[in-house]
Amino acid sequence: MLSVRLPSELETQLDFLARASGQSKNQIVAQALADHFKTVELGSLPLQQAVQENAAESMVQRQKAYAEQYQHAHEIADWCQRNAMFTAKPNNGTPGRGVHGRNVPVGFSDSFDRDRTLYVIARHMPAYPSYGTDRYHLYVRSFQEWKDYMMEVRPA
Repeated sequence: MLSVRLPSELETQLDFLARASGQSKNQIVAQALADHFKTVELGSLPLQQAVQENAAESMVQRQKAYAEQYQHAHEIADWCQRNAMFTAKPNNGTPGRGVHGRNVPVGFSDSFDRDRTLYVIARHMPAYPSYGTDRYHLYVRSFQEWKDYMMEVRPA
């Protein structure tokens, strides 16, 4: 049960609307409150207990990840445009996970899974002419793996 005191102007408008629509004043007020609650931003109200935010928090995290991925994609695109050459970083004489020799990024791709991993696509440019299918071989490495194990080299 709720009792509300309305200013006389609102009371007059409510009476008129009730007569014109055939609804009770109670129905009109209840509908007005329901409409109001739909427009109130309940997500910003402080809560007594911490709750795990689902949709909004994950969307913010996803947007941050997309922005970071977008920056990395621009970095790879710059490498492609400049024909930048990379080789494996020295690893104390032991073979590393990078691709040794001359490697030129030619493109990138992102995965279609949830983590949207960014991949560098590179072509190995051997010092000797390559024949057969070898010249069509491309290497695909995750961007993070590329950054961890590869370094840019410049022509002399």
